[in-house]
Amino acid sequence: MELTNPGSEVPIYWVSVLICGCIIVYVILRAVYKTKMSKEWRINEPILLITAHPDDECMFFAPFLLSMKAMKVKVDLLCLSRGDYYGSGEQRLQELHNSVRVLGINRVKVVNDPLLPDDPSVAWPLDKTTKYIRSAAKEWQSKLLVTFDSYGVSGHKNHRQIYAAVREFCALEKYFKAVMLRSHFTVLKYCLPLSLFLTCFHSPVLTFYSPFWSIFSAHKAMLQHRSQLVWFRYLYIVFSFYMYGNTFKVFR
Repeated sequence: MELTNPGSEVPIYWVSVLICGCIIVYVILRAVYKTKMSKEWRINEPILLITAHPDDECMFFAPFLLSMKAMKVKVDLLCLSRGDYYGSGEQRLQELHNSVRVLGINRVKVVNDPLLPDDPSVAWPLDKTTKYIRSAAKEWQSKLLVTFDSYGVSGHKNHRQIYAAVREFCALEKYFKAVMLRSHFTVLKYCLPLSLFLTCFHSPVLTFYSPFWSIFSAHKAMLQHRSQLVWFRYLYIVFSFYMYGNTFKVFR
C-alpha cells in the first residue's frame, strides 16, 4: 500500500496555479501591449551587448535578445569575465556558448583578465573595463551599446562598473549610442503579473517583450547554465519580470 500525505500536494497545486496564472496574465497583456519603441528611435546594427558574467545574457536581457532575433537584428556579446568565482570558469564558458545559440547571438567574446574577476566585492578598474569595451565596439563596428544601468539590476558591483565604463566610453566616443537596462524595485522584479501590468500602462521609450512563439526560449537559455541552477534560480526563471520583458533608458 502506498501512503501519501494529502497536505504535501497542496503547495504543489498552488504553485502550479500561480505559474499558470502568470503565463495567462503574460499572454493577455502581451496580446494588447506589444514591444514599444519611440517613432524617432531607430535600432542600428550591429548591437553590442556588454555583460559581466556568463548567464547575465539570459537572466536579464533575454526578452531584448529574442526580440532582436525575431527582427533579424545582429547582436554581439562581450562578457567581461568567465564567471570563475567558484572555480568553474571552464564549465561556465561552455554553458555560455550553449545559451547564446538559443538566444540567437551573433558573435561572442569572453574576457579572461585577473583584474576583472567575478567577485561582488571587487571594483573593476574603470580604464581596463573601458579598454575592452572600446576594443570590441571598434572591432565589430558596433552602432549601439546595451548594458546595465547605474544600479545593475541586482546591485552587483561588476554590473555597476560596466555602466560606469560605458558611460565614460560614450562621453569620449560621440559616434556611439547606448541604452541601459532599467532596474526595478524588488517587488516589481519578482512579481511578474504586477510588473507586466504596470509596464504595459507606463512604459519608457524602449520596452521589449519576449515574442509569443519564443516565450520559453529565455527559460531554455537559462537552463543551459546548469552550474548556476540552485533552487532559487528556478523561482527566478518562472517569476522574474526580466525573463519576459525588458525596459531601457536611453543614454544618448
